[in-house]
Amino acid sequence: MITVLYIPSENDAAIEDRRIESGFEGLSELIGGDIEMVLTTFDRIVAYCDENGKLRDLPVNRVATLLAMRLGWKPRNDVLVGPVVFCGINDEGEDTDVPERVKLELAVLAQARSIVDDAVG
Repeated sequence: MITVLYIPSENDAAIEDRRIESGFEGLSELIGGDIEMVLTTFDRIVAYCDENGKLRDLPVNRVATLLAMRLGWKPRNDVLVGPVVFCGINDEGEDTDVPERVKLELAVLAQARSIVDDAVG
């Protein structure tokens, strides 16, 4: 079992830690389809999303897209869609618990949104 950070695609749904079975089956069950690995430039951090999410017309996951970009994902006119899972990865390529760095970057995004909301709202 590993702990992952689950980010649903609905903007008002809760972002939460979830305990899942390590490997394809646990990730696929949480994502809801075939999984695709999204590599970040931060060592030992990966994200997973639905490989066919765009074909299935899943909604854009703005929070996960911004978080992945903060962690070094370099999209070329691309976004993440549907639910997204962030976790760690070890030297053997096995998924591990979500690193604290992911949660720190998510907190930065949340604070930035709060500042913008206060300024605009």
